[in-house]
Amino acid sequence: MNVKPFFAACAAAIAACAWAAEPVAPVGRVSLASKDRQWKIVYGTADGPEGRALELLSSELGSVYVRDPGVYTLHVLPCERAGSGCVPAATNAFLLGTVKSNPELAARVKPGEVPSGGYLVKTVDGGRKVVIAGDTPAAVTWAVSDFLEDGLAALAVEHWDGLRYRSQIFERPALGRYESRRAPKTPVRSVFTWGHVIDDYRAYFRNLARLKFNEVVLWNNRPPVNAKEVSDYARSWGISVLWGYSWGWTTDCRQIDFDRLDELEDAIVDEWRRTWRPLGGDGIYFQSFTELGTGTVGGHSIAEAVVGLVNRVAKRIRAESPRERIVFGLHASSVKDRLPEIDKTDPSVEIYWEDMGGFPYNYGKRFDPAPAQTLNDRILAEDRSVGLVFKGMLTQDWKRFAYQAGPYVLGCASESTIAEDARVADELWQPYLADWHLRGKTAHDAIRRIQSARPGRPAALNAAVNANGDVRFPFALVAEMFWDASEPYDAIVNRVLRRAWIRR
Repeated sequence: MNVKPFFAACAAAIAACAWAAEPVAPVGRVSLASKDRQWKIVYGTADGPEGRALELLSSELGSVYVRDPGVYTLHVLPCERAGSGCVPAATNAFLLGTVKSNPELAARVKPGEVPSGGYLVKTVDGGRKVVIAGDTPAAVTWAVSDFLEDGLAALAVEHWDGLRYRSQIFERPALGRYESRRAPKTPVRSVFTWGHVIDDYRAYFRNLARLKFNEVVLWNNRPPVNAKEVSDYARSWGISVLWGYSWGWTTDCRQIDFDRLDELEDAIVDEWRRTWRPLGGDGIYFQSFTELGTGTVGGHSIAEAVVGLVNRVAKRIRAESPRERIVFGLHASSVKDRLPEIDKTDPSVEIYWEDMGGFPYNYGKRFDPAPAQTLNDRILAEDRSVGLVFKGMLTQDWKRFAYQAGPYVLGCASESTIAEDARVADELWQPYLADWHLRGKTAHDAIRRIQSARPGRPAALNAAVNANGDVRFPFALVAEMFWDASEPYDAIVNRVLRRAWIRR
């Protein structure tokens, strides 16, 4: 049998099908073939947090620039280091970095236009360029987040009936007008988590940076074997790491032996010296025997005993490491009526207050903002550095929770483990999501009141949260309010809900 005519016919049929399948521009939309591919990133440096900002911008623009919807063809977004030359006004470019690192960016920013500790994002040159400027390297990442989350939502191409298409933003040679100039109301925006429940530490810190957090407390019974790698990676995103361990805290703090506090003191200092100091973190965080619903145990004052222990330990640590950052995770439930005694804590020790009252400071159905508000006022009136901790989002299956059996590799779980943890978390997040829909305005009122009381007070706002996997709406909302709650609640909710990557 002569197969040549058969194959020739097949080839002709395939060619005909390919010709027939050529894309046709949908009615009412710009042809995908006309998408402008002239954009590039002009960056200041690829090192440290600015390098992570470059990575984030380049990767996330893929959904609206690098790939056409439904088409395999891969385009690249060129990245060019800023030089001394001038980028022409007609060139499409994202100008990324700080005023110091990127001269092309500096040429389009007025003195003082980038707010202290914050960032500036704006379209310039008739929409052919986007300035993405941070006051600090970490703030460059926050500026990128602003553009990706809020800028792209604002620049989406609007069609009939208010429909907006992110996929068409770069089908035009110039962008519309966008400007965002923001600085945080709370200097430290922090997260507390058990270290061994983190599934993927790289995704974890990337998400925290994108939410504009700049600190993480990692609580462990035993140190991770990859601790240095983990802390170095966090810092590359502008996130400082506090290693958390117990200074007498257990799941039942009533078991504290007040006659053996000297032995406990020695053990705490020895563990710091042998275990936590060598890890190269940015400080230590501890909890002691204050997680109780009573102010005394066996006739001993919890406040008096814990302050004495903390001051002695802090003095010994400072003798060896004078600049060591020490943060005291203090449960208000056992000491809220003994604040004069707590005021005797070493002034160099920061205090993060937990269990301040009901939602959002605690779990369960307790919902009375008045006690927490009164306590907040008393605490924030002091001059020491303090933080306030929001609980409730640490959605873990506590019925099956297990302590570490020993040192371990942090944040390198398998895909099947990640999937199973996501399934469990879905069920646990759901009621808390409902709580935030019902009570979120009350939390907003509390944060706005706190932030407006005194500039820079409190020094920190912390969320105890299970932040594995997808970022949930309550967590993203809290992050936004930790940054600045001065806007109306509905405006903040509206902005967060428009962010494409947030899980509702």
